[in-house]
Amino acid sequence: MVDRLSLPQGVKDYIPEKAEELRRIEEGLLEEFSRWGYRKVITPLFEYLEPLSVGLGDELKSKVMKFVDPSTGEIVALRPDITPQIARIVSTQLIDLTSPLRLCYNGRVVRFEEKGSGKEREIFQVGCELIGLNSAEADAEIIALGIKCLSKSGIKKLVLDIGHTGILRNLLAKTGDVRPEIEEAIKKKDQEALEKALRKSNANKNVKDAIKRLPMLYGGRDVLEEAKKIVSIRKYIKELDNVLNVVDDY
Repeated sequence: MVDRLSLPQGVKDYIPEKAEELRRIEEGLLEEFSRWGYRKVITPLFEYLEPLSVGLGDELKSKVMKFVDPSTGEIVALRPDITPQIARIVSTQLIDLTSPLRLCYNGRVVRFEEKGSGKEREIFQVGCELIGLNSAEADAEIIALGIKCLSKSGIKKLVLDIGHTGILRNLLAKTGDVRPEIEEAIKKKDQEALEKALRKSNANKNVKDAIKRLPMLYGGRDVLEEAKKIVSIRKYIKELDNVLNVVDDY
């Protein structure tokens, strides 16, 4: 029997003290975004499923909570993430503005979670997007702003992981049908599963050797020097190095 005064799993009330703490954090982050030149936008809690799904990864797509809009019969969805909404706004309403665009937002998102997962289904999001600027300076700006915001929120000790999607994308494109197995093994840092998957691939030896080394290329700046020895990903490592040099300047 369901207690009608209880709440569904994954959602909760925030009493005054907790609500005040959340408000303080949100306002502090938005104030910092504004100081760096980011302007706030407000997006709807739900919208049509199809445009909302564009840009969501497979994991988030599986967590979209959708329903039929009684007024139109169309399928709409509660936003599981605000970033795709920012992309929609930029590509429609802000398309004529001069780049780069610096936008920020805050709001709640809702995600489906399996029963018993223990995960929150209603999540507070505060974020910013730098659009139309593809450079080491742009990446470094977002990283530096993230560090500043975490510090302002009271988080003093943090470890920031910085990667480059081009590294994995370049190598995996050459692995054929076993790509999903290889991705999963890398994600779990499971060397045995990785080697087993690579044996099924038709990729050449250099590509396989490079992929085998990826889970071990993790650590401080010295790892970049080791990674530069892999010719096929050297240009991406150079880009990472450039970003970190600008972050150091910040």
